Amino acid sequence: MSTSWIGGDIAGLSAMSQAMQTGSAAYSQELSQLDTHVAATAHGGVWDGQGGEQMRAAWTSARPVAGKPGELAAQTSGIIGELSDKLTGLESKLYNHAEAYSRQGVEIDGTGRPKALIISGMGSIPHAAQARAEATAAYARDRSSILEQAQQHRDEAAAKLSKLTGTPLQEKPSGEVPVNALIGAHEGMWDDLWDGAKCAGAIIFAIGSAVIPAAKILKIKKLIEGLGGVRKAVDLLFVAGTSEEKAAALGEAGELVKNLGMELLGITAVKVACGL
Repeated sequence: MSTSWIGGDIAGLSAMSQAMQTGSAAYSQELSQLDTHVAATAHGGVWDGQGGEQMRAAWTSARPVAGKPGELAAQTSGIIGELSDKLTGLESKLYNHAEAYSRQGVEIDGTGRPKALIISGMGSIPHAAQARAEATAAYARDRSSILEQAQQHRDEAAAKLSKLTGTPLQEKPSGEVPVNALIGAHEGMWDDLWDGAKCAGAIIFAIGSAVIPAAKILKIKKLIEGLGGVRKAVDLLFVAGTSEEKAAALGEAGELVKNLGMELLGITAVKVACGL
């Protein structure tokens, strides 16, 4: 099985669709031959009389039911084939995104995941380092969006198959939404846009909270403004966090990120949400 950047075995889905389509056609052909044989019994004295008539009547009555497996296979083939085509399109889209972002300095591994940003040498240009960090974060967001679309297509296909076969779908547990399921249960630092959303949400909530001292809130606000807003601040937090070494590679922005991370460490909800 080849490794897919969006999860699963897309080639296997395509092969399954084709096999079911072929099987459906073969089954229909066999039924057609049976139709011919049954019809032939009514001619030339092959099976005259009441018994023959009853047999042919029984076949005519049972024929729609006998054809159901072939129809089911054909419809299932169509659903799986459509899913395979959609996933193939999304994977090609992700390949194209990866190629474009790699030209901006984003390092991507063999599974499509962006690698953790490592900038060697203290003489690196801060602006270039920040640009790479922002490009890495942007690619991560685009990748998460594509993975979510892929999971939506899988969910839609599952719903169609459930309706076709009359088999109920397994309900998702109530409570917290299993975000990893939305993106194919991939793991990694950049895999999930939800991580950034949680972090940003926790920071915004903390800033608006009456529990945090006003002086601390003002300091956090200034640091975030210095980094270009909450979104950029969160992106850079994921790159450097409170690491002095990683922050140093980002120059002025790195110092702001480190200071912001240290301020946020004292706020439990933000610490948890941002992985500090």
